[in-house]
Amino acid sequence: MGLVTAEMASSLFDDFMTYLNPYISQLDAQLHTLDYVRQKSAFLLSAVLAVSAKSSHPLLYERLLSHAESLLSDCFMRGLKSTEIAQAVMLLTYWKKPEDSRAWVFLGYTVRMGMELGWHRLSRLSSADVASMSREQQLEHRNIERTWYVLFVYDRSMSLQTAKPWMIERSDFTESIEAWCREALAVPTDVLLGAFVTLRLLTSEVFKLLGGDSLARNGAGTGNSQFYPLCSFFAIIKGRIAEWESKWTQRAEQDCHQFLIRFYAAHLRLQMFSLPLHEVLGGRNKDSPEQRQQEISSNLEALWTSYSSAIAMLQLLGRYSSVIHLVQDSVHIMTAYSASFLLKLMHGNLAPDIVTEIRPEVEAAIRQAAHCFRQGADLQRNSSITATTTITSCALEASFLERILVKLTGGQGTSTVSPGDEADEQPPTTEETAPGFDQPMAPPMQESDPVATTASGLYVDDVFAGLDGIFSEYALWGGGTSMDAWGSLQEGTFLA
Repeated sequence: MGLVTAEMASSLFDDFMTYLNPYISQLDAQLHTLDYVRQKSAFLLSAVLAVSAKSSHPLLYERLLSHAESLLSDCFMRGLKSTEIAQAVMLLTYWKKPEDSRAWVFLGYTVRMGMELGWHRLSRLSSADVASMSREQQLEHRNIERTWYVLFVYDRSMSLQTAKPWMIERSDFTESIEAWCREALAVPTDVLLGAFVTLRLLTSEVFKLLGGDSLARNGAGTGNSQFYPLCSFFAIIKGRIAEWESKWTQRAEQDCHQFLIRFYAAHLRLQMFSLPLHEVLGGRNKDSPEQRQQEISSNLEALWTSYSSAIAMLQLLGRYSSVIHLVQDSVHIMTAYSASFLLKLMHGNLAPDIVTEIRPEVEAAIRQAAHCFRQGADLQRNSSITATTTITSCALEASFLERILVKLTGGQGTSTVSPGDEADEQPPTTEETAPGFDQPMAPPMQESDPVATTASGLYVDDVFAGLDGIFSEYALWGGGTSMDAWGSLQEGTFLA
């Protein structure tokens, strides 16, 4: 295509397969060589090279992305459909520009494409079918299956994030994911995919049952006896999350997989156990201070689990700091939610002595996370071959966390900014914005809409963005965040 030399294309392709593909589990190194992808799809090759060049070759990235976009337009106008086209479209949403807000539309496009190709009728091959196929045919068939599993995860995650209906129903095929992961041709990245398919099978049904916002409105956290029967249900689900985390971390071989599994487990616990706290911490009912303290006392398990999960998420960033600069957008969004929840907790209705006790740990966790992302921003900037002023996702996250820290500390000892990072201190933007704990869902706001989050009158003058995927839920495996005036989220808007 004349945009890169053969040597540069080979280097970018190898970098993608080595450093980025493990986070999304989309391509198979046994099948997807540079020559194979070049032969199968110019669009997929362009998307792979563009994503790979995003950090290290920003000027080349712009040219490659423009070329990939033109190929996307051509495929759409001509009605072309293939596994490689679906993969290329998804790749354009994983590590994208913060202002790009097309993930939901692109997801619908690829899911419908898959259905046109008959993927919704996939079933496990019989031994006779496998025996009749060459190794390359088996790998290509498994490539189709993998793509449909990825779309299933993407679809369920975006549904939970945006409160929009999912398109792919669970089936015998999706529920056979563990057997699929044990097949002879399975690769290490299939473990992460298996982990998140099973997580999505659990979470989407659980939150559909709980009813999210209606749970908060109909008595959760307000002393209403309707909520008490759910306590045992929460305990069961908490146990299942722990089992899921233990099971899949034992199978995961790569550090990034260990990190993602642990991180999403902690986020799911935070998301679920914060449901009964919506009214308790929201500060919008007419209860007296004594009644509020009684409500908090009756929800201590939910409070402690939510708090400890948010802290665990931030501490995991420090534990796995070496992989942070490569994470997709969903991790940034989930991090922003955990920090926003802690800010809400600190400025909510907790007793002053509790706030005093937890403040050091909260501030230390947020400060450490901001430092990790600031280091990630340095790595992203230093890996660039050419000088660039591009604002990276790590820089956006670091800026957001630093602003949260300022609100917690009053600006005392909060700086984690490295020399030369001042240009990164710009407010992020968001693709989808939805209300928080105790507001009904509202239509998404436009990207240019200014939003300010508050905590008891304290403004965090931006809303973190880059929200685009779960696989960038806004990156495939995670969730997006939409914050209300408390910097908090509603069920269905930010979920792993």
